Amino acid sequence: MMAISVAHQNRGVGARLKWAQRQRAMSEGINLIAWTWDPMQARNAHFNLNRLGVVVRSMAANFYGTDYASAGGDVGLDSDRLFADWHLNSTRTKMLAGGEDARFLSPPATTIEIPSDWLALVNFDAAARGASSSGSRCVRRSVRRRTRLCRL
Repeated sequence: MMAISVAHQNRGVGARLKWAQRQRAMSEGINLIAWTWDPMQARNAHFNLNRLGVVVRSMAANFYGTDYASAGGDVGLDSDRLFADWHLNSTRTKMLAGGEDARFLSPPATTIEIPSDWLALVNFDAAARGASSSGSRCVRRSVRRRTRLCRL
């Protein structure tokens, strides 16, 4: 897991760390790095997909279980995860490593719509529900279906 303190975000620190990780892995003969991330985190999605060039081939619903403590506190969220495959020697990764624009060499197979500020939505929902965990699960299910299924 990698995280950058808020005071140092938006300064390229995370990108420098990931590109250094790529160099180290390749020097050790490793050509693929894989990890998971929360599909509702727009910043992570942008960084992983557009800055690093990872490929997502699968998703697991509630991978770590419910009541997983989120960055915003323990509000009873399901822990859906996307599985990132970072092919270190792919054409796209090499282009991005060289500073070239390589957002999509081919169109994505599918897209998902996510809120721009998931944590604010979760916190709003938890506050409206008196911090009950069922409200936050409702928000996540609603976003998956692109409709609001629950009342606040």
